[in-house]
Order: sequence, then C-alpha cells, then structure tokens
Amino acid sequence: MPVYLRKQEGSPSLQTPSISEFKLDDHDFILDPEILHDSLPQPYRMLDKMVDLVFELSWEQIEAIEAEKARLAAQRRIPKYESPSIVAELKLCTTLRVSPDGAHLFTCVGDSLRVLDAGSQKLLSAWDEERIRVTRIEACAVAGISATAVVTLEHNGVCRLFMFALEKLHLVKILNEPEPGQSSSGSKPVCVDIWIGPESSFVALHSTNEATNASFIDVLKCPREQWMKELDTANQQYQKQVAAGGGASDSGVAAAAAAVPSIAFSKPVPVLRARCPQVPTGVNLQPGDLLKKLPPATDQSGPAFGSGQLFPQLTSLHVETGLAAFAHMHAKYVPLLPEGGGGGGLHIHRKPEVMFFTPGRLTPIGLDNPRDAERVCSVGIWWSGLYYMSVYSLLKPPGKDVENKPDSIVNFAGPICASCQSPDNSLVAFGFSDSTVCVHDRQMGFSLLNFRTNRTASAITAIAFLSPALFASDHSDNEEQQQQSSRSSRLSSRAASNPPPLQTPQPRKLVNAILALAEDGTLSRTCFTNDGSVRRQTVYLANTPECEEERITCTLPLPSLPSVIIAMRANGSLTLFDLVRAESMCDLALPAPSRVPSLSAGGNVAPVMGGKLLVVRGVNTEEEYIEPEPAQPEEPPAEPLPPLENAEAYMFALRSFRTLDAHWS
Repeated sequence: MPVYLRKQEGSPSLQTPSISEFKLDDHDFILDPEILHDSLPQPYRMLDKMVDLVFELSWEQIEAIEAEKARLAAQRRIPKYESPSIVAELKLCTTLRVSPDGAHLFTCVGDSLRVLDAGSQKLLSAWDEERIRVTRIEACAVAGISATAVVTLEHNGVCRLFMFALEKLHLVKILNEPEPGQSSSGSKPVCVDIWIGPESSFVALHSTNEATNASFIDVLKCPREQWMKELDTANQQYQKQVAAGGGASDSGVAAAAAAVPSIAFSKPVPVLRARCPQVPTGVNLQPGDLLKKLPPATDQSGPAFGSGQLFPQLTSLHVETGLAAFAHMHAKYVPLLPEGGGGGGLHIHRKPEVMFFTPGRLTPIGLDNPRDAERVCSVGIWWSGLYYMSVYSLLKPPGKDVENKPDSIVNFAGPICASCQSPDNSLVAFGFSDSTVCVHDRQMGFSLLNFRTNRTASAITAIAFLSPALFASDHSDNEEQQQQSSRSSRLSSRAASNPPPLQTPQPRKLVNAILALAEDGTLSRTCFTNDGSVRRQTVYLANTPECEEERITCTLPLPSLPSVIIAMRANGSLTLFDLVRAESMCDLALPAPSRVPSLSAGGNVAPVMGGKLLVVRGVNTEEEYIEPEPAQPEEPPAEPLPPLENAEAYMFALRSFRTLDAHWS
C-alpha cells in the first residue's frame, strides 16, 4: 500500500529507495546463509531510515549538550587567593622540607643550612661550617628518641647526614665519601637522588659515575640503638648545664642552649649495593679494526673476510663505502652510538625508585618474631624502562662484599613508571606506560587487581594511596544487604509463624583508593576493596587541559586534611582539590612576577603546623640576584658555588580559607 508524506520547508528529505539498491555484493556468497537477511519491503525500509535519521539527529544534540556541560564545568568559578604574607627569614632559600610532626622547617638560606620553628619562623639552629648549596632535603623521625634524621643533597652531588637533637644540628657523616681503604683517584661518584626509610632505619643513595657510566644504589643501615644511648648521655649533660645556668632565668636558659654539646653520633654502615642493569652489547670493534687483525693475504686466491668468495682482501675503499652505506641506512640510530665508534657500547640512563618493606610473604624473615613484624627487613628497587622489581634482604650482616643478588623478583608485562605503598604496608601499586595500574598484595605475594586510570594510553607519572577512611562505605555491599533484608522481610510476612533465624553481620570490607597522575595531566582516583572483588568506577578530578601550561605535574597531600590535595601545574600555579567530591576548590597564586620554579613540589611547597599554614617558595624570573661583594677579599673557593636565585618564601593561612571550613570541622 503506497504511503504519501507531505513535504514541508526545512524538513529532511527522504528519497524512496528502489529495489535495485539492495542487490547483494559479489562477496556475499561466502557468507553463511543463516546470517543473511532479506531486505525489508516498502514502506518499512523508509520507516527504518526515518528512525535512523531521528536517532542520529538526537545523538548530535546530546553530544552538543554534554560538550556544553563539560565546557561550563571547566569554566567553573573557584575562589583565588593571591595575597600571601612574605617570610623574611626565608629569603634566598634554595629548598624547603618540613619535619614529620610539622613543627620544624628545614631549609638552606644562601650557604647555610637552617632549622626554623614552623609557627613563629624563629631560627632554632644553623650549620654553616662549610659553604654549601643544598638542592634537596629529606627528613624523618627516629624511632625511640626525640630526634629527626636529616639528609641533604648538594649541587655538586655531596650527600650529608645530620641529626637534629636538643634543638641543634649535628653532622653525622658525609654519606658518599670514599672509605678509608678505598682509592679516591679518578672520577668521584656523584649522588643524584636520596631516600630515607621509615623511622630512619635505612638511607639509600643513587650515585652515578660519568667516567665509567656506572649507576648504582647504596643502602646504609642507621644504628638507632647506639644513637639512643648517645643522645641520652648528651641529654644528661645538657640538663646539668641548664640547671647550672640559672634554672628559670631567661639568660641562663639561652646561655645553656647556646652551649649544647656537639654529639658524635655513630655512623651508618653500608649493607647493600645494587647496580643498574645494562643493555648487552656486541663486538666493540669497527670493521676496519677487525680487518687489521687478520693475517695479510699471501695469495689472491685465498678467501677474504666477510665475502664468502675467492677474491683479494678488502681494501680501505671497500670499508669506507660500507660504513657510508651503513650510516645512510641507519641514520636515526647512528647518533646513539658511543663517541669514537667503539668501546663502552650504548649506555641508557635509567631512573630508579626505592621502597622499604616490612616482613611479608615475599620476605618472610621476621614473621616468627612479633617484635620484628614492623621493622624494615627488605628493599624493593626498580629501574625505569625495565619490566621487574628486585627485592633485596637487609638483614644480612654488613661486610666488605655488599653487592648481593636479589632474593626475589616481581615481574610485570610492561615497563614500570611509578609506584607507591599503602599506609598499612600491605599493598604496593605500580603504574605503567599505558595508564594501567597493578595492585600487588605484598603480604600474599600475588597481583590483586589491574585496571586503567586514564581514557588515553598516557604513561602514569605518579600514584599514591589515599586514606581508607574517606571511602569507608562500600555501596555494592550495602545494596546487596538491602536486597537481602527486603527479600527476608517479604518471606517473613508470608510465613509469620516461622521467623527466620538471626543472621550474623558480615564484616565490612576495607575500601582502598588510588590517586593516579598521567603524563598528559589527567588526575583520577579509583576505589576498590582490599580483596579486589569490587572496584568502583574511575572518577576524574582533572582532564587533559587544552594548553600545556595548565597541565598538572605533581601532587602533594595535606596533613590533617586527608580529603584535600595540592596540585601543581606547569605554569607554577597551585590548585586545591577535594578528593571525595572530585572537584577543584580554590587556586593559590603568588604575587607577580614570582612563580614556583620547579615542576616538582617536593622542595618548593611545605605544609606546616598540621596543614594550617602553607609555605611556598617563589622565584622572581625577571630579576636576577646579585650577590654583594665581601668587605674583605676572600680566597676563591676550590669549586665555585652556582649563583643564587632571587627567591622569596610566601605563607598562606589555609585555616582562614572559607572553602576549607567544612573539611576542618
């Protein structure tokens, strides 16, 4: 039956298809006849096209609406705080680090290492026996004593260990100095990265030697028991000096504080050295050098090297032609060859990561003794670009030979890019180059869960475990319990005479959360249960920005506020994010033209006093600092120090921000 449609202006035109348009293709004969469908007759073909057209138009409108929502969400107005106070005591500081309790601030101002009170910014102690330029500081509390271990890294690769005790800095040891029995001739290894273990039990250094292309990690054990005895002895002497100085008088206390004895702490001893695996190399000789090692040809009928034929030996012209052809065919790989063409092979610089582990299934040593259950017994080391992590035991007695083989190896299917540990040290998460995260159960020794944290295959640059208290409720378990309760209530209404037996409540599953930062600036979080059975949908806090300057480069947690993190962007600005609501809260801006210089917030942002105050280091990029000339001419140092940056320290009072009132309460 023919159907007529009234055409209107602006309405989509539909041409009535003819039967000739539904001819089978030439390759349809190879298909299964059961999956071939006959074409619809009229008017159903026309109705099918109309439905498809309505769907396409509706879907275009839906996409436009969603894009507009995303644009409005990106342009959401958030408060911006741009009037911080200037900390005059931290002018020309090179790095910042806060103590674990948030009460002290460690910094390097000019050429002096200083310790300040975090609340009043009062100078407590300074170490200026040598002119140093510190670029990084790591601090950790020492278990059992009221002291803090401080590890500093200088611009020339020198690493020092300090102990902050009795309100004074004490130099313990230069960690990368050669031992008395070792030869100091030749190139000296340079320290490029440092780690400090939990409760200051171990210290790890990553050193490189440019002359030999050697890259290795040294792990040193700290004698905490001996430190405790030495500090007790010094504390008794200090108390006697305070009592003899006048007791409650201010001048006596100040004089006694100035006369704090210098404590000679015991030095840490090396227990492990792990070298970076190198790429296997082949023959380190050029073709010309290899031909020179051949005996001279006495007869033209003798075989020539590399020819397989009987003709005279290759001349230098043949070798030069072959080298030119090789350089033309492999033009993009020739710059990777070592200088000189031979010897040494290709050296790839890999960045390591160190994690200290307590006893578990991977390293069961210490599980039989409850006292050693929380002590560090092993260390995990992985190198960028490799597919495995090596686990070394740290319970072996120190000796001359510290280059031990790994006790176990954890293999993966891709190169590792980032890693972190859970707060209870039971889980370890690894991030890979395809935005995949693998959660490894360290206690049981197997992979617990694998999931993607990014819409694109962008490499993960940083991951971190969030506080389980933020996502304690498991919605899937609650829904299942509600369904069971409703089902049991219906059954009980039907059979009131036979009430169901009481059901014992099931223990709630612990919900873990991982915060992942991708290379393209995407910031996301994913929640999952401790057994890996339930995983929630990945929530994105920040998507890939349109411009490179808005890309997030690193994150930093806030003490006392586990639901808030600080994100640093490539342009040097700071943004506070709410992890539970997955949205930005406010922006922090420094006065122009100052900006946070580095892409890493480790030494430029320091939350003190439990996160109530935030100290940010900014550098004036438009004006250079000119050091004043000394009044008396000094001898030039053996190694000149790099020029100081025109840096200022700014303080934000986070406790006064109205956007954080709900989190503080």
